Amino acid sequence: MAVIQINLTLTGAAQQLYSTKRHGIREITIQNPGSQATVYIGTSSVSSTAFGYALATGTSVKIGPFSGDAPLNTNELYVYGTQSQVINALLITH
Repeated sequence: MAVIQINLTLTGAAQQLYSTKRHGIREITIQNPGSQATVYIGTSSVSSTAFGYALATGTSVKIGPFSGDAPLNTNELYVYGTQSQVINALLITH
């Protein structure tokens, strides 16, 4: 297992949370710090009207834990938010 810290600047379009390398995620925590806009979490078609989870400003969400036999892959998780907004995530990978 490995731990990966992410500080992601959003583009204003749907984007992969972590696209540098494909990893199996055992557990992930995503934070929307400060006084920013809502961040939407979902698949590649995520938007402010089509999403799996809405992460309000100043909150966080924990996703998982997933089984080692069936982890979520980093290339399957997308986020959408205001351009230049920064979110933080901590991945525990397979």
